[in-house]
Amino acid sequence: MGGLRRARRDRPHPLRRLPHKTLLLRGIQDSFVLYSTSLHLAGQLPGARAHLLGRYSHWTQIEYVAEFHRLEHLS
Repeated sequence: MGGLRRARRDRPHPLRRLPHKTLLLRGIQDSFVLYSTSLHLAGQLPGARAHLLGRYSHWTQIEYVAEFHRLEHLS
């Protein structure tokens, strides 16, 4: 994550230049991606929507397919 934090002051962070909407999902039981990383990404991506999901872990789209698709359509 060090590379994500080292944004050059003379130009915007590369994530800020992404033109599309982004849906960030983080399960509260995710032991792979840090909560702080999810918050950082949500703050860097201009079209981001972030959801913290109670009983989910890392593979939300696989573990809860129907619920994932419902969230996907809300974004």
